[in-house]
Amino acid sequence: MTSEGNRKSGRSPLWLSILLLSLGTASLAHEQDHVDFGVVSPERQASCAKAFSDLPNTFKDSTVDIGAKEETAAAAEKLKAYDEFCLERWESLRPKTREVLNDIVGFFFLEQPASRELICAGFRVSETHVITAAHCLWWRGAQIDLSNLSFHLVSAPDVSFRPTAVENVNDVDDERLLSDRDDFAALRIETRGIPLNVPSDFFREQLPFTQYLLIPGINVYDYLLRQANSSGDWLQSIRVNKGRSCFRHRLDSPDSVENDRCVFDICQTLEAMSGAAIFGYDYAQRKIFVGGIHLRAGLLGSDPIVRIHRECGDQEKFNVGVTLPKQVIDLAKKPEK
Repeated sequence: MTSEGNRKSGRSPLWLSILLLSLGTASLAHEQDHVDFGVVSPERQASCAKAFSDLPNTFKDSTVDIGAKEETAAAAEKLKAYDEFCLERWESLRPKTREVLNDIVGFFFLEQPASRELICAGFRVSETHVITAAHCLWWRGAQIDLSNLSFHLVSAPDVSFRPTAVENVNDVDDERLLSDRDDFAALRIETRGIPLNVPSDFFREQLPFTQYLLIPGINVYDYLLRQANSSGDWLQSIRVNKGRSCFRHRLDSPDSVENDRCVFDICQTLEAMSGAAIFGYDYAQRKIFVGGIHLRAGLLGSDPIVRIHRECGDQEKFNVGVTLPKQVIDLAKKPEK
């Protein structure tokens, strides 16, 4: 898969694991060990480093095409070891944290006659609106017919919620024209059957730098290897970040992007995590909140149109996201109709 393909699916190169390991003893992380999300032990980090080093190069540099089932199958045992030691399962979160996230976190599937493709993550901001990345509404160069999309919440894995409209104005005729700032979509999805009970400040425009982050996603390799195509079976493939270095970073290099909207992190992310909520932790109130949207790996392809429009830039050491746009905050506060 090309680096542009990786951008579309929000995948971060697997070699970012090594960065997580090398930064794993940062003093900031030690100061924040008390958060609900937890940290990864040094022993587990060493096992992760070994599992990563054993992966085929195409998986390390994210050039593998996940549609190539034979290549994925051939690397199955090594991918399983990577999954075991480098990623954390949903159940590793504390029950209180899972209870909050269950009714917010969900995933989009493309329903086709002969297949059901996992394409992106998403999250509810109200009982009628779900947010994801705008580029998730494209598939292999063409816009997706909304009638072919289904959204499934963690708390209701067997329920297929169908979007009826895209309600923000950031639609473009070519996904390459999307800026990082405008790479979000607000989908009208009726989910009133599952109450969304969160405080008014749960969705925030601000995500502090050096903020500990949590980005829930699905390990697409585990999903594919298990052939998890039945409704609720995908739950077994949900993964979360619990690394010591999963923080929002400020870039200090001379060519760094001076844009407070950009969220740079080196959390563990994989294919199909575009559109995921970036959760922060409010230390004063001791509770989690949503402060951003995960978009892509920092690597950009060579397409000049793409490179011009992605204002967060080409940052190969980082994932890229954006803080929650004002339009999303407004939807979260808007009374339900």
